Amino acid sequence: MVWVEVDSIPASPNNAYIYLYYDNPSATSASNGIATFVFFDDFEDGDYTNNPIWTVETGTFSVQSETLDSKTSKRLYSSSQGSRIKSTSTLAQNGAWEWDYYNQGRDGYGNALQQGLNYFSYIDNNNWAGAGAYYSYRFLVVVGGSAVINYDAGSGTIATGILRYKVTRSGNTWTFYVNDIQKYQGTASGLTSSALTKYSVSASGGNSASYPNRIDNLRYRNYISPEPTWG
Repeated sequence: MVWVEVDSIPASPNNAYIYLYYDNPSATSASNGIATFVFFDDFEDGDYTNNPIWTVETGTFSVQSETLDSKTSKRLYSSSQGSRIKSTSTLAQNGAWEWDYYNQGRDGYGNALQQGLNYFSYIDNNNWAGAGAYYSYRFLVVVGGSAVINYDAGSGTIATGILRYKVTRSGNTWTFYVNDIQKYQGTASGLTSSALTKYSVSASGGNSASYPNRIDNLRYRNYISPEPTWG
């Protein structure tokens, strides 16, 4: 997958040209996620304390390199139940949050073994939006202490392996995807901006040591509906 930041696409002829050159072994990489996205962290530098700066609220976190689903990558890792970590971010009225989450499997009740929520639009405890694995696929928008969106896919539905989460906001329309499949769409107003993104860890049966949480490839970008397509 290749991401390219395009300043604008002209209304006429309603397209922009991007040239990709390849097969040059002497070429140096110009890849820069921080320069491409509004918010980005793939933890490949092995450090969650810079670029961007993450601050641990409770519990313990580390960056570990693992091979999961035949993919070797450095990921933000925590085996401490109730851990919380935060970073400064800005969520505009129209944006898309994407991240990878790993679920090892399901327990005897059909619930996710790895449980946690990514509060990608966090203002305070009474005003936030978040998604993740909490028994199953979950997506919530809370305004004024009340859940105006509360999507729960139900026990026995969450898949195993690396799960690609995506939430888009276009005006007051929120859409939740897992592995590029739309799970939910609804409307909610009240969240105008965010000072933080926050990740909170829990675990099935309280056994976070056996089922540690991993999160990776966090990115936030501007969004418009419908999105531009390749052609």
